[in-house]
Amino acid sequence: MPELENNSAAAAAAAGSDPPQKEEQNLSLSERYDKAVNLCESSPVSAIEILEPLQHEIARLSLFSLSSGESLQDISTKSLPLLAIEHFLALAYTRLPTGPGQMSQRRQHLIKSMDLWTNFLQTLESLASNSTDEEDGARILSAAEQKEYHTLICLLYTSPSPRD
Repeated sequence: MPELENNSAAAAAAAGSDPPQKEEQNLSLSERYDKAVNLCESSPVSAIEILEPLQHEIARLSLFSLSSGESLQDISTKSLPLLAIEHFLALAYTRLPTGPGQMSQRRQHLIKSMDLWTNFLQTLESLASNSTDEEDGARILSAAEQKEYHTLICLLYTSPSPRD
């Protein structure tokens, strides 16, 4: 969905807000994250403008190496909140304002949110399965939560989808 990559810039232009200030670039990852989380409800466009580049930066830095079998114990305590970036991005996308006649744009925002939440839950599941301590893994997603998650994912990807 390439049109969604520039969606936050388009949403910002439509909402009449300014692009992120250069001073934000001087903030730490955690400070930018905290700022964006606080903006999710009141200003989802601004939150997306902060969270999307932050998400790309974290991926570029390989802050979380889940493919190498990283577990929850391997992640520094200070970095733990950053795992929820996709959750807050999804939340911000669901709260983007939609005007009359923009239902297709709203649909794209909801699809983007579903994809982000799926990725977020897969990350949690991966951390739980990579955990060497069963108790630690259970605290991330219980067996019941994992079952519910898998059921929802199956429904999402096997039912007639609005993605078509």
